[in-house]
Amino acid sequence: MGLKVYKADEASRDYENDFFREFSSNLVRMFDEEGLEGILIGHPNVPANKHLKPDCVLITPTRLVLIDFKNHEGKMWLPEESAFEDTPWRHDGVIIAGGTSINPFEQLKRQKGWVEELIGSDVYGKFGIACLICFQGGMNVMNKVPGKYQSWFSITNAFQYVNRIRDIIGVKNSKNVDVDRIASYFEAKPYHDYYSISLDGFEAVSEAEAKSAEADRREYEATQKVTELEKKIKEAESKEKEATELTKKLKTAKKEAVAAKKAAEEAKSVFDEKKHNLELETQKAIKAQADAAKAKSEEKIAEIGAMTTRRKIKARLIIGIILSIVALIGIGFGIWTIIDRNNREAERIAEEKAQLEEDYKNGRVCIPVEKVADYLHQKGVCVDFYANYINDSTYYVFIDNTKNGTFALMISKDLLTEEEANLNYLNKHLEARGTITKYEDTYEIEISDLSQITVK
Repeated sequence: MGLKVYKADEASRDYENDFFREFSSNLVRMFDEEGLEGILIGHPNVPANKHLKPDCVLITPTRLVLIDFKNHEGKMWLPEESAFEDTPWRHDGVIIAGGTSINPFEQLKRQKGWVEELIGSDVYGKFGIACLICFQGGMNVMNKVPGKYQSWFSITNAFQYVNRIRDIIGVKNSKNVDVDRIASYFEAKPYHDYYSISLDGFEAVSEAEAKSAEADRREYEATQKVTELEKKIKEAESKEKEATELTKKLKTAKKEAVAAKKAAEEAKSVFDEKKHNLELETQKAIKAQADAAKAKSEEKIAEIGAMTTRRKIKARLIIGIILSIVALIGIGFGIWTIIDRNNREAERIAEEKAQLEEDYKNGRVCIPVEKVADYLHQKGVCVDFYANYINDSTYYVFIDNTKNGTFALMISKDLLTEEEANLNYLNKHLEARGTITKYEDTYEIEISDLSQITVK
């Protein structure tokens, strides 16, 4: 029982990898708590159909769900039913891409057909293959998916996907599909980079977001009502009685619109608070995961050290026996020559190690990022690392080894903008020179001149 997670390749964008990590963490917890069985595969390879490239596939005994992630948030109106299949989706004037298809619905409809060809259209039965658009932000869809598509196509966002998936796979199906057999069509590797976190915080955010979204829709409806009444009053200006009645209705409608706006603002405030609490809980879970990995690594190092000590003791005993035998047969001189050579070799290695440490300290050789803690407050140190993440604050741009990582370069925005950092340094191997300091859990070098950074 439970959810097994696989992933073929890293996505091309960091935020997609981060979202899959959060997405899989919450689904693993939901499947565990509710005693469900399934397989989740991120960015799978499909050898039998090179055109089939879903962002995510969820395979359960009752349904297979094709999931496509979209990085948008805000408010959106879907096309009317008559134009739903062949009209581009727009959000704030921006087209929401559907790959090579005209919109995301057409994109997933095509992928659904390919999956039916791949596994057989009768494996799950009618509507057994479902499609889900999941926006990675707080997208509020102001109208509904046309009724004739709702049995297999739906839309959700970053705060409602657990509830939506729970509803999708909760349907009854007389066919109990072998999930491992279906998963064999998709190539991927086991994925364990999700974190352990209670669903309580996420469910609280989901509830608050749903209330906020509904409040937004009511505010929109109230505003539309005001607009319609104002239009009718203008048209009825020549009919005094009708205009008076409409004016009364307008006054009431404006009050309702004000109340709806206030309710929307209050719901948004509750949602923001719940979301902040969830983010804090998530960061704690990620840190706990990193601490556990570090402890495991330290335990392994200690085990290797103990094994090395045992081998040294055994080696000394063997050498003692050999020396005794050699002394008896009169060739002790040769053995002592070997021991002397080994001692000189050990001294040479020790000298080279000491020289390397000295080179690390004065910056002649760059230290690996894992050793920065050993050179805290050391001036002129060179650190070798890979820039995996860029973020910024009010005054600084930060180049990190990983998101929430252990090491970062801190650069004034007067020297470097976030856009320049992404263009010149992101996903590149860097060497940085300066004094290592520490802020909270992160070791840093403050860059005062871009010549301190070298792209390898």
